[in-house]
Order: sequence, then C-alpha cells, then structure tokens
Amino acid sequence: MHPLIKFLFRVFLVFITILLVAKPYNWYCNMNQSCKPFYFAYYMPKTEGKRPIEISLEVVNYRTDLDFSVENSFITTVANRKNIASYRVKNISDHVSMFQPELYFKQANFEKYVKRYRCLCFHNFKLKPGESIALVMEFEINPDIEDAAGVTSYAQKDAVKNDVISLQIGYRIK
Repeated sequence: MHPLIKFLFRVFLVFITILLVAKPYNWYCNMNQSCKPFYFAYYMPKTEGKRPIEISLEVVNYRTDLDFSVENSFITTVANRKNIASYRVKNISDHVSMFQPELYFKQANFEKYVKRYRCLCFHNFKLKPGESIALVMEFEINPDIEDAAGVTSYAQKDAVKNDVISLQIGYRIK
C-alpha cells in the first residue's frame, strides 16, 4: 500500500476513535465533576440568527442558609451565539451547606432549543461557613426557536424584525 494512503487511513482511524470516545468522556465528566466536557459543536462556526432573543435569568432560593443571586439578570442575544450566565452562591450560615441547583424554564416548550455547554445541573456543591462560589452556565439558542415562536418563512422573518423572542430561564435551590 502506498505510504500516503496508509498515513491518511491512520489519520481517519484516529479521528473516528476520537469521535467515539468523546461521548463517554463527556458522560464521565458530567457525572464525576472532575473535568470539563468536550463538545465538537462548540468549536464549529455557525451563522447567527436574525431575531433578537431576550433572556431573563432568575433564581429561586428556598434555603435560608444560602444567598443565591444572578450577576446579570437580562441577556439580549440571537440564535447560535454563545452566552454566559454568571451566578454567585454564598453560605451565610455557621455550618457546611450542600446544594444542587435545578434548572427550570418558564416556557417548557422552549427548553429543547437551549443547548447547554456548561450547566450547574447534576453538580453537587459544598460550601463552608462564609464561603462563596461563582458558578457559570454557558449556552446557545438553537435557530429553530425562530420557527417555534411563530415565524415560518424567510419573508416573514424579514417582516418581523422588531419582533423579539422572550425566554425565562432560572435555577432553584431547594
């Protein structure tokens, strides 16, 4: 076999192996919280959407021992743009507190259009008395949300430039 073909075949096998290993690696990272998952889609260039999307970030805290707040409660974005939501949690009690934030959507039908790259979900956090931690959720909105919000054709998209899609995303601590 020609050396160039042999080399290309090996590169192809390495690429396929990486693709097959990425999914279990991401699962392991999400379960053990010991590493950052790797998403190929995160690094792929995408065209951004046309319609503005206003995202209201909320927190609901049922606990008296924690102070839970969002740093920016409002984001204006478009589809396929990477966004970061920053949260801060502080233990205001005199004992160690453990918590697990739970993500919720006010419009449950829009949840499928939010691609989360970093999420507070499934992570257990432990804070000593007086300790605070900054938490980050990184996400993007799928462009199909424009169709789901009532715009179905490109002609209609141009006609509704001032139409804004509103989303409410929040975390709650119980």
